[in-house]
Amino acid sequence: MLSQPCVYKAFDKQGNALYVGASKYGISRFLHKLHLRKQVISSADKIEVEFFKTEKEAFEVEAKTIRILQPINNNDVSFEQAKLGKARTCTFCEKQFLVKREWQRFCSDECRNEHWLEGHKKLSSYGRS
Repeated sequence: MLSQPCVYKAFDKQGNALYVGASKYGISRFLHKLHLRKQVISSADKIEVEFFKTEKEAFEVEAKTIRILQPINNNDVSFEQAKLGKARTCTFCEKQFLVKREWQRFCSDECRNEHWLEGHKKLSSYGRS
């Protein structure tokens, strides 16, 4: 069971989410001394681990959990999420984000609005000398 795909969540004393990660090799990944988030995980006061039958299921739950909890150390999109086709690059700011809808092109409403405003500023300046 310990080598099954899993999702792990690290929390501080106040219960704030510090990091959410997924591993297709079970808990051995985040216990490994070279893990990128080792410092974050070792500073956590509580770690929850949930096991899954498939790695796809674990990575999908990881993406949902990150969206819900918004951990302070999950500011990038993981390679696994990109492999699952859940990641995309924002048309406006070029930041990677998790896709919520298949047609989504922007990481946020702010980026979509800024893109729209820039486009309309260019259009309105064309006919003027």
